[in-house]
Amino acid sequence: MDFGAGSCWITEALARMGQQVTAFDIHTDLEGCISGRVEADKRIDRALISHATGDGHAMPFDDNTFGHALCYDTLHHMHDYDKVFSEFARVLKPGGRAIFVEPGAKHSTSPETIEFMKLKSHDPTWIERDIVLEDINRCATASGLSSLAIVPMQHPSTPTVFSCVIGESSAGETYGYGTCFLRRWQRPTTISVSFSIARYPANFRLLAGFTRWSCVG
Repeated sequence: MDFGAGSCWITEALARMGQQVTAFDIHTDLEGCISGRVEADKRIDRALISHATGDGHAMPFDDNTFGHALCYDTLHHMHDYDKVFSEFARVLKPGGRAIFVEPGAKHSTSPETIEFMKLKSHDPTWIERDIVLEDINRCATASGLSSLAIVPMQHPSTPTVFSCVIGESSAGETYGYGTCFLRRWQRPTTISVSFSIARYPANFRLLAGFTRWSCVG
């Protein structure tokens, strides 16, 4: 499921990878979005794509419907995280993953968000919430989800070189703090990933996906 599909660009990407995907959003023009993308590129297999309109707090799907769910930049628009996570836990099959790409704990008060909200002043239903890891951990575990992991993403303004401490607990959770200089050794270019960690819930793991580390500072 592409949760909060919007213009269905992720739906298209998943279909291009040969995945069966359902675009889900509260807006009513999902068919138009999908049809436009299929018309623009006949290589997209329309048979792989379905769609449904509804509220993320009460999804119109049976229990155990989806193998996985991808939520790109949508969770922070939801009014009730507890209800949304309960719905994810309900509609996912056993072993399924809910994958989120979201802003951080100070999103709602960032200058960019404040300016954007001025453009949405005509829509009283539009909200921009913070994504606080402790809150997400509580909501997710209460709903029955487990084995949560964090994958840090680089912000465009992040410096290339910085310092870090990385470690792994005896229980297997990876943790770190500060920032780190990361190099993907298979290529001559340096790729950096930024994170700033004061503390994580005990069952969170910090994943980076690099084969070797070079830490400075």
